[in-house]
Amino acid sequence: MERILATYRIAASESESRARAEALAAEQSVEMPVAAIRDERVLREVVARVESIRPHAGDFEVVLGIAPATTGNEASQLLNMLFGNCSLQPEVELVDVAFPPRATRRRFPARASASRASARSPACKAARSPAAR
Repeated sequence: MERILATYRIAASESESRARAEALAAEQSVEMPVAAIRDERVLREVVARVESIRPHAGDFEVVLGIAPATTGNEASQLLNMLFGNCSLQPEVELVDVAFPPRATRRRFPARASASRASARSPACKAARSPAAR
């Protein structure tokens, strides 16, 4: 199954980076402990996956694979899936998003050509700037 690939930068030690990444995947997708989920389909198709963890400038970049179906074909739900509660955590920053081309066309037909976005884009930088608040 194709997944939305969301890259987060996490300020964590190497020893806690895996646990922090797994917690972020659960929080961004099901908002509950994964151990409490008994439905195999939910575990396989809904829960976000940690695709990779790599060191980056003293922090870690974590790539989560998020199921496109969890967006409900709604832009507002897409933003919730990407930012969600992690936006309240100062040690977590969304830095990049890659959308699977077929899922983008199916779910968001008006934006099918935009298959990549970045939290570093001018619009995102403006939204995070103190002047915008």
